[in-house]
Amino acid sequence: FHPDKHHNGPDKEQARQMFENIKQAYDILSNPERRSIYDIYGWRGLRSEKSDGLIGAPCSTALEVEELRGRFNRQLCEGRNRLQCRPKCSATLSLDGKGFLPQYRAKHRGPGMLPYFKVKNLKGKQSFQMKLSPRDNCLCEVSLESYRDRTTVGTAMFAYNHSFRGGSSVRGIIGVVGDAPVLEAEYKMILAPSTIFVAVSRLRRLFIGSVAMFEHSWSAQLHRQIGPCAASLQFNSEDILMNSPENLTAAVSYNGAATASLELQQYDDPVVLSLAYPFEITSSLNLEPRVSVSSNNIALSYCLEYDVDENTGLKFGVFTRCWPMSVGCILAVKYQQQKFSLPVELSDEISPAALFYAHAVPLGALAFVKYCVVKPIMYLVTQEERAERKRRQKTETAMQRNEADMFVRLMGATYDNSVSAEQNRSGLIVLEAWYGVLVSHRLPGSSVREDEQVADVKVAVQCLVKDSKLIIGGDSKSSLPGFYDPSPSGRRSLRVRYEFRGRVHEVTVADAEPLQAPRQSHLVH
Repeated sequence: FHPDKHHNGPDKEQARQMFENIKQAYDILSNPERRSIYDIYGWRGLRSEKSDGLIGAPCSTALEVEELRGRFNRQLCEGRNRLQCRPKCSATLSLDGKGFLPQYRAKHRGPGMLPYFKVKNLKGKQSFQMKLSPRDNCLCEVSLESYRDRTTVGTAMFAYNHSFRGGSSVRGIIGVVGDAPVLEAEYKMILAPSTIFVAVSRLRRLFIGSVAMFEHSWSAQLHRQIGPCAASLQFNSEDILMNSPENLTAAVSYNGAATASLELQQYDDPVVLSLAYPFEITSSLNLEPRVSVSSNNIALSYCLEYDVDENTGLKFGVFTRCWPMSVGCILAVKYQQQKFSLPVELSDEISPAALFYAHAVPLGALAFVKYCVVKPIMYLVTQEERAERKRRQKTETAMQRNEADMFVRLMGATYDNSVSAEQNRSGLIVLEAWYGVLVSHRLPGSSVREDEQVADVKVAVQCLVKDSKLIIGGDSKSSLPGFYDPSPSGRRSLRVRYEFRGRVHEVTVADAEPLQAPRQSHLVH
């Protein structure tokens, strides 16, 4: 590749460019400091770029390399901390859709663009957490709920969590629920590798009439993992502010899927038994039926979830209760940490019309979104990505082919000398060499078919012959001088037909398979 070995203008210029590239590569790889920069950051670390403030001017000493690595790690940790902020947002709009059914339209019809639907309540929640240290983080949460009677309840909460070695943690919460201040303390203890105990204590200030009083409530939970089964036992004391009675709940789940729970409580429903069994229909579609039985009520529901991609999902569900009688449905959309839910109550009684609309309307909306919105968009995106990938591969293949052609032209004299030397000693002479996607095994008089995506590497392989021996390592052969990848998406092979001591040999090896020739097994009979 030295420019002085070539006399005509184009070959001399190409040799000069190739020689400069080789010299630059040798200067980098022979310098331990610059090589360490290249191993970590690639060409970005060797150029005078200041992209994103991570890479500055080229370093020349090991101390500068370590300083550059430390700055990069610090900024990487800062980026991880920003990702660990994890902002979450949810909004729920509950509707009364009894007027949608024909038998209720005269009674429940109202004004506006949607006369058959009334807003029951609207709830929104926003939260985010900040990581203060590897063991400390804090959580801020704000929620607001508004009802049809124009009453509004707001909640603000600030929590601080500290983790100990071994997995135990303690959390302190201060907040406001409506006009009642709340203090809460939670302690989580790891009793064994598969056993967790959680204790929570709450203190609230209440106003009953004109009398201010303090209310204390607490709860305790024990969770244990036994092979594929997980069991939990939880006790909650009576909570006047949250309108929840004293209850005891036991739950068992199998392999993270099937779940059974039994709840014992005071007042209306002393015993509540619920069963749920989610299962996968397809890779992106899941179904979860659930049944809940108590002394006063039977509730049946199922939920259908469709995952558009790893960040986006659609959810559809139908619920039916026997007491008080009601039929309704729910639609939900999720994008990353954002979620919007739309539960709709359709009827006060269980009727065929209510069940039909509860299924037909959401399923129709889900099918419309999937087939008329999501799939066309995903198809267009996929086609654009595929076209861009093909264009990029075509450009890269053209560049590699130009470099390989330049190598063949520059190595013309070396090739002639190698062939002449091997002919004088009756050694190894390459007759044909093809690299790429080889379909046919062997054809009379030819090693490849015309429709195969292959590259002619006869000159490059002959230049690798030394003392009548051809040795090629086990790495991908597309990086060898004079080679290029004619089909990046195919399964590539190398086929060589050569003559040794007047007899024809032929061998085909995979892309990452080493090759040694001559061999008696290569002889063509």
